[in-house]
This record gives sequence, structure tokens and C-alpha cells, in this order.
Amino acid sequence: MYTILVCLLAISAPAWASGPDEPFIQPVSEKFPLPQGIHPVKLLTDYNNTVHVLAKEGLFYLTGDKVARDVRFRPLADKIPADVTVQETHGHLYYLLADKLITNGYAGVPYVTFPANTYDRAVVNAAGNALLSGKGKMAVTDGKNIQPIAAPEEGVSELFVNDGIFYALTPRALYRVAGGQLQRLHAGKDVRTVAFKGNDIILGTPAGYYAIRRENGDTALTLQHRVPVPSVARLLVAGGKIWAGTPQGAFTENGSGGYRYFASKRWLDQDEVKDLSADQDGNVWILTSSGLNKIAFRRHSLADKTDYFQRKIRLRHIRYGFIANIHLLTPGDLTTAQMADTDNDGLWSAFYLGSQAFRYGTTREPEAKRYAWEAFEAFERILSVNQLKGFPSRTFERKGYKNSDPERWRDSPDPEWEWKGHTSSDEFVAYIWIAAVLNEMVAETADEKQRVAAFMDKIMTHIIDNKWYLVDIDNKPTLWGRWNPEYINWYPETIGDRRLGSTTIVAGLCACSQIRRACNWLIR
Repeated sequence: MYTILVCLLAISAPAWASGPDEPFIQPVSEKFPLPQGIHPVKLLTDYNNTVHVLAKEGLFYLTGDKVARDVRFRPLADKIPADVTVQETHGHLYYLLADKLITNGYAGVPYVTFPANTYDRAVVNAAGNALLSGKGKMAVTDGKNIQPIAAPEEGVSELFVNDGIFYALTPRALYRVAGGQLQRLHAGKDVRTVAFKGNDIILGTPAGYYAIRRENGDTALTLQHRVPVPSVARLLVAGGKIWAGTPQGAFTENGSGGYRYFASKRWLDQDEVKDLSADQDGNVWILTSSGLNKIAFRRHSLADKTDYFQRKIRLRHIRYGFIANIHLLTPGDLTTAQMADTDNDGLWSAFYLGSQAFRYGTTREPEAKRYAWEAFEAFERILSVNQLKGFPSRTFERKGYKNSDPERWRDSPDPEWEWKGHTSSDEFVAYIWIAAVLNEMVAETADEKQRVAAFMDKIMTHIIDNKWYLVDIDNKPTLWGRWNPEYINWYPETIGDRRLGSTTIVAGLCACSQIRRACNWLIR
């Protein structure tokens, strides 16, 4: 009695609540393939928000939605830089060529020359000074003159600049340049890369990342190893948050002590990250060996996001009223999308129908009501497409085009169609849900309410007439469509299926009772 009362209260309680739709920040991925055959090594963005990719084959940049060879400056069009770097603070792009360091900023005035093939890395500070490194050699420049400094014997892995100070990372240590020479700031084994955050220097390792104080090298943050992927290959600080690039995607701090992980095809064209960069609009760019990936942070309301997905659903995902999976004949090419049935068409479609019912209940938009009834037509047909009285098919398809579990399909009395059996308790829960929300929020006329009641009546009558089972065409209960007391009570009280099965069948009875008491079994 108490269980039934709780069910009735749940079904008859107010079904929606409204409040202000406050905008929020939503990360969105955009992908730009690299030209085939190039081997990218570095990613950077300049003060114009132009995104550059240095490859072994030359310098490339993003123009529109295409990554193309940068031939804008004719004197540089056929050059392959050893390195490119963006000047600290000012964002001008500098080119390290075989025998010179130049920029097209400042009317092209800054440049420095040196013997060919001496240096292969460069960074430039806000004052226009540069740190250069090559095999066994290092030097600092003031824009015209060059001053050699002693290079570490283990060789330089990477150069950095922060707040006007130059740093050099080697396989053994992190050095800074002071007084015209290198000073060891931190001895760190297996440090792959660094980034700067306030007064701290973040160091990435195969086992996670940690931080030291910039002024003295003391530990500022112990090793963070409980991260999505510990093997940190690249680091970036953007928007005050640490970003890490790994062989299995990228991750960033989420602001509440955890991380947001960006990987797989949803976010990246492939998972192995080669480099990271950020532009002045707050977008983060992720370079892989085959693509340039933009993580944009856009301001949305829930209404904006709903409209976005609604357009996609209506364009590609409605199959006879059901919500449908799509298969891409060519991976990544949406023009090759084909809709396909699944084992849970009814359950997934119930969520969509429910969304349109709540939408109509809140906004009274005619379109929402139309979409809800369109989905319900598919649910009505799961009963009429088969030859069994009151048995709900899992789904249906035109003959010869079924996709999932081909052994579970049966011929329909209509020779043009097939239907899928073996219906489960999951689907039954969907039927309860759609009947409740339709009756409460969408069905407004007596005829509309009768449609909903008739749907539930047929299913519940089938279950009751078949001793609390869903009985398939083989005259046997389906694997999970079982609510007979002998079956339910066979489970020990500690097993969740006993409670779950009891709850779902009582909910079905409650739903029928609530929907105008029109169900035949209740009248009987």
C-alpha cells in the first residue's frame, strides 16, 4: 500500500520547475587536418591569433579551415626554419634560419647573424633579447650582437623564457641564464618540459608533474600523479590553469581539485599530443601528428545547447519516430551517416520524448508537442507491427535492413516489415515513463489521453494475462521481462533485482491507475 502511494505521488507531483537559464562555459572541439606527408614538431600562436605549425617540411599556418604552407612572405616562402618562436609579451613571430634569427615584426629591423647551422633552438624575451642553443653551443643576443655562453655537456632539450629570464632544460637539470652564464636551478631527472605559473615553475615527467619556486628551486608542489594520464610530455598554463599533453590526450585543472580530460575522437583527431598552445581569446590548441585541434570555450545557456542538439537530432537521428544511432560509412564524414536500429531504441527514444514533453509543459511550443507525439507513434507501432496481443516489440525496420542481433528478429504480418523481440524490463520502464509524462504534460484532449491509456492498457493486460511475464513469439517469457512473484521472490532480499523488479511492475500498475483509470484490467 505504501509503495503504491509513493508511486502515485511521484506520478502526480508537479513535473517541472522553472528558473533562470544562467549562461555557462562549454568546451567545444574543432578539428583541422594537417596536409598529408608532413611531420609536425611545434605549435605556437602569435599576437594576431594566427596559429602556426612548424614541421620538418617547413612552416604552416591555419587559414580559414585549412592548414597550409606559409608562403605569405616571399623571402621566406622556400625556407625551412630550424625553429620558430613567439616573442614574450609582444607576440611577434621570430624565425631561426640556418644562419640568422629574424622577424617580420618591428618593420623587420631586429636580426642577428651567425655561422650556418650553429643553432637549432631560440626564444626571445620582451626586450628583444634572444637565447640560442645548438649542438654543444649556446649564446645570448641583444638583437644585433651575439655573446656565446658555456653550454651544458649533456645538451639542451628545450629553451624557455618567462618574465624576461631565460631557462634551458637538459636531461639532467633546469638552468637559468644570469650574469651571462647558466646557473643550475633544479636537478631533475626525467623532466620532459616546463611551464610557468605565477612564481612557480611546473615540471612535467613520465610520472606526473610537480612545481618548484622560481626564485630558489625549492619544492612548491609535490608530484601530482593521480591525474588522467601521468606521462606528461607537454605543459601549458592558460587562463591560470595547468594543461598537460600526453600520449593519450590532454587534461587540465577543472578548478575544483580535479581534472577535465580531452581525448578520443570527440575532442582530438588522435590522442598522442605533440604540442600545446593558447591564443588571446582563451582557446587552447592541441597539435597531433595528423591534426590541429581547437578547444574553444564558448558561453552558452541551456536553451542554446538544447537548440544545438535539437538541430542535430532532427537532421540525422530520427528513424520512424525513434531516436537512432548513426553509423558513418567513412569515419568522420557525416555525409555518409546512416541510421541503424539498436537493442534499446525504446529506452533511448523515451528520453527524447520526455524532453519534448517537459519542453511543451514549460513553453507550450507547438513544435515540442508535435515531436512528442511523433515519437509516441513509434511506441504505438511496436504493439501493432507484431502478431502478438499487447506484446511490445523492441524495435522494427523495413524488411532486409535490420542491424542489431539478427537472431532476435521476426517477420511482421506486414510483409514489408520485421520486428525485434526479446523485450526487456528496461524497455518496460520506458513505457511507464512516456505514458506518465505524455498524460501529464502533452495529452490535452480526451482522445489524446485515451491514446496514452490504450497503450499502457495493452501492455499491462499482456503481462497480467501471461502470469506477469512478457511472452515472446516462441511462447516463452523473455529473458528479463519477468515479474511473476515466484521469479521475483526467488532472489534473496539482499539482491537488487528483487527490489527493482517489484518496483517497476508496481510503477506500471500505478501508471495505469493514474491515467484516468481507463485500463481494462483495472476496470475488471
